[in-house]
Amino acid sequence: DFESGTARPGWTDVEPVALREIVSFRGRFADQAREGERVRARGTLERGLPRSGAPFARLVVGAPGDYLLSLPG
Repeated sequence: DFESGTARPGWTDVEPVALREIVSFRGRFADQAREGERVRARGTLERGLPRSGAPFARLVVGAPGDYLLSLPG
């Protein structure tokens, strides 16, 4: 929360969102997870704005410190 002064550089508290997709433009994350699998990921949250339809949330992984891990079960 930037107005109350509790924000930390590089961190912002957000409400939980339903991600439509996790994407990467780096080969490092290729074939790490399949649709329907549970994952743990860290990246940049983006709001996708299609030409038609509703906005959606996606996570972009690929920057230093980002990760994408498949979870059991």
